[in-house]
Amino acid sequence: MKRRLFPLLLILVMVLTACNNQVTIQNTAEKKQTVEKPKVKETDPFNEASFLRDPSKTYTYEYGNGYVSTETIEKDNGSEQIWNMDLGESGTQQNIYQESNEGLFVGIVDSEGYTAIVYPIKIGASWEVCTDPEDCTNYKIAELLDSYQTPAGKFGHVVVIEADDGGRTYYAKNIGLLVYIDKNGAVISQLKSLQESGNAAAQPSKIDPTKEVYNWDNVKDTNGKRANVKIVAEQDKTYLSDMSWAGAQEGDTIREGRYKLLINDIPQDVKIGDWVFNMNKNSGEVIGDAPNLIVVNQTESSNSYSSKIFYIHDGKMVEVKNSDGTSGFSHSGDHVYPISKDTFIISWYNNADVETYYEVFTYKIVDFASGKTNLIKEEQVSLDKSEAFFAPIKKYR
Repeated sequence: MKRRLFPLLLILVMVLTACNNQVTIQNTAEKKQTVEKPKVKETDPFNEASFLRDPSKTYTYEYGNGYVSTETIEKDNGSEQIWNMDLGESGTQQNIYQESNEGLFVGIVDSEGYTAIVYPIKIGASWEVCTDPEDCTNYKIAELLDSYQTPAGKFGHVVVIEADDGGRTYYAKNIGLLVYIDKNGAVISQLKSLQESGNAAAQPSKIDPTKEVYNWDNVKDTNGKRANVKIVAEQDKTYLSDMSWAGAQEGDTIREGRYKLLINDIPQDVKIGDWVFNMNKNSGEVIGDAPNLIVVNQTESSNSYSSKIFYIHDGKMVEVKNSDGTSGFSHSGDHVYPISKDTFIISWYNNADVETYYEVFTYKIVDFASGKTNLIKEEQVSLDKSEAFFAPIKKYR
């Protein structure tokens, strides 16, 4: 009979020690638990989201065979976590969770594991997990849910993974595994409780200096409150450019990988994601005042940068979004000007036409909580008038 991989290898430990008959978790009224199917959410909240566990919590799971396990963090390196799992009389084991731009990998330390989720998150995305060439299971992202209820509480932004035998696994953003339900609707494992850990390993740890890209003190939020902001690599590589091109001179130090943002050493839900930093250029800068804008740039051509813009609001990092809700802005050089608390200018040098000019776009942040903007003005400034136009607003940088 073809073997199936459950969402965590640890579930195999639970199931194999139980009787051959399926046991369904029951509530206090001894009624079979039904599966809630909440409203489907748009994909935006899942963009660059993390499905690693929260290291500040203690996780308790219950299983259909009557077992209970408790898990606490042993080691947290940002993109890799090791958790101690207490199985009671069945002993202990250590589970590993690794996250990269390709997905979430789970397994048992010094043993086998598998890909639990593939990134980017997209309904229909599929992958295969094989224990040997003739023993494979196919998985796909079946649904994206606004929320899902468990005995431990209600959790938002949930990815539903479906195996080819019909079994389903639910993962919540920044929480991890919530529940595994087999093809018959029986709950095989689910999160029973989620408590503050108190474990020293769960507290903010010293950042590996080799992973730190930028470190800014006294960054002002929307109310003028100051904080430390770091850009840290989840995974990256550093190398010297072996040639000169629009984005680098030969010998420039390049950092390429996947990056996250921290406020006072606390990782943020909002991430930079895949990016290329030239450490010899202004690839990251803080401009403006209350709020400061955190701008990261990467070169696209001789006269064009692509940028992501962030600020702090209510203690959280927020990414500035275009009027249509998309991420990122295009501009030339350092032509990003925060001219007031909620308004900034982006300009791009157009040298493709016979007459060269700057295209100038003025945006207004209409919701600080979400970063949503409206494009309130669009104009062209000829090259001969550009110096007079930009001179008064350069002071805002």
